[in-house]
Amino acid sequence: MTQQRVQDARLRIFWRAVEHAPVSITVTDIYGNIVYVNPHFTQLSGYSSEEAIGKNSRFLNSGEQGQPFYRQIWTTLERGETWRGELVNRNKQGQSYWVESIISPVFDEDGVLRNYIALNQDIAANRAVQV
Repeated sequence: MTQQRVQDARLRIFWRAVEHAPVSITVTDIYGNIVYVNPHFTQLSGYSSEEAIGKNSRFLNSGEQGQPFYRQIWTTLERGETWRGELVNRNKQGQSYWVESIISPVFDEDGVLRNYIALNQDIAANRAVQV
């Protein structure tokens, strides 16, 4: 098998894994504008990929966590570090929902920051038990 075919096969496996992941996956540019969402994002947020792609990810903010909270996230990411924590987002129907989130910077082969990737797991059931 040629190296190109091996790379193509790996890319297909990666693509299927992302598309079938049991978590919401969002990729943004360095300004937070959405360039990709997987199907689980649609299930969790209620927004189709067409509605989300091109929008800034802050359209999901519920307003329940203030600017200092989001500034801390951006400060962490701008240092090239991964941020982990819980977020309260707002879905298409206007309802708040909790996610456990991991947001990481994505660098190209030259070490230049190109994107951010966010993995979000719905934790509403966990939070309901804690209340």
